[in-house]
Amino acid sequence: MFSSIKSFNLKPIRLFSFLIITCLSAAGIAAQNLPPAKPLRQETLLNGLRTAIFPGKDGKVYLKLRINAGAAFDLQGKEGTMAILAGTFFPNPGAADFFREDLGGSLEISTTYDFIQITASSRPEEFLTLIESIANAVANPTIDKPTVETLKKAQIERIANLEKNPSYAGEQYALARLFGNFPYGRPVSGSIQSVEKLEFADIIDARQRFLTADKASLAISGSVDANLALRAVRRYFGAWTKADRQIPVTFRQPDAPSAEVQTIDGDVSGFWMALRGVARGNADHAAAEILSVILAGRISKNLPSGTKPPVVFNRAFILPGAIVIGIPDGNSADDRELIRSLLSNPISQAELDQAKTLAASGFQTIGIDDIWLDSSTYNFKGLVNPAASIAAVSLSEVSSLASRLAAERIAAVRFVKNPKTSEVK
Repeated sequence: MFSSIKSFNLKPIRLFSFLIITCLSAAGIAAQNLPPAKPLRQETLLNGLRTAIFPGKDGKVYLKLRINAGAAFDLQGKEGTMAILAGTFFPNPGAADFFREDLGGSLEISTTYDFIQITASSRPEEFLTLIESIANAVANPTIDKPTVETLKKAQIERIANLEKNPSYAGEQYALARLFGNFPYGRPVSGSIQSVEKLEFADIIDARQRFLTADKASLAISGSVDANLALRAVRRYFGAWTKADRQIPVTFRQPDAPSAEVQTIDGDVSGFWMALRGVARGNADHAAAEILSVILAGRISKNLPSGTKPPVVFNRAFILPGAIVIGIPDGNSADDRELIRSLLSNPISQAELDQAKTLAASGFQTIGIDDIWLDSSTYNFKGLVNPAASIAAVSLSEVSSLASRLAAERIAAVRFVKNPKTSEVK
């Protein structure tokens, strides 16, 4: 009797546990696929500045201003222009201290091919000063000859340090081999030579063409009154000028890359490749994120034990970007046929599921404000949660993309270790 009672009691417990686990798993998947929360308030100012206010959780106020014109607009031979323009917003090294010590927050400015973004934060009681400071910085940037020369010097030092990084150098050479003179083949930060050529007038011209309110989107999140925040935005950002003409986004498409492998002498060996990918707003972007993870795992299994792991990046921009592959640690063999073979091999459901988890993990911390900004930059229809998009990708979609990429010509750069060379030329 005892045994039968024990058996009788365990079954409901196991069933109950199973149901709980199943429900929790389903809830997690459902939560991942729920659409993002909508802004508390949303408005476009008369000067064209798109603004949205979102709730926050950690007791701070965050302001993210994105200017939808990035390094893709740098003129050939004058790469680094937009990066220098971004530096004129807060050229004083003490600006970061002001945001940290006086406002209890932080300040960060970044430049990509697609945009310039200011990310700043403050205590809730300082949020009006936060808004005013950012508005003044973009409406009246410090562009004079001494400031531009100081920024150029600092940028050249940053570039010199970047070029010592084998991963950075490898990716830049691979992208240049793939895109040629197309904007994505030129570094966002510029080169030492291109930054040296920049003049005061180049930065003024970039400001007049691209630094206008109608090219920008502003997201504010945190413990603020949405109505008060919008009034402050109208007051402080309202004077920011609107463009008197539109700059057409037209670039001559790059030619097919050379079939030859470019050889570079350096202090490390490696083999870097790049092939045409998809645009950020393309329906296959999520599939490309998953495929990059799958490809990295497959390459690792084909390398000798003890080799450093490969790097695979999905670089997606407003226009179609690239899948960049780096095989470091002394590997200088031509691995293009290996890549084609790995892209052609069938993908299993288990492989897809594992790659989805890894790919989505890179987007788990993205905020609703970033999602909203992306919707403006990449012209999404509604708010697109990257993690949810990845979860929704099917096996056939990833397989179809892999087959298409396997037929693409692969640009390749071989780095050969040269004892006489202290850094990559």
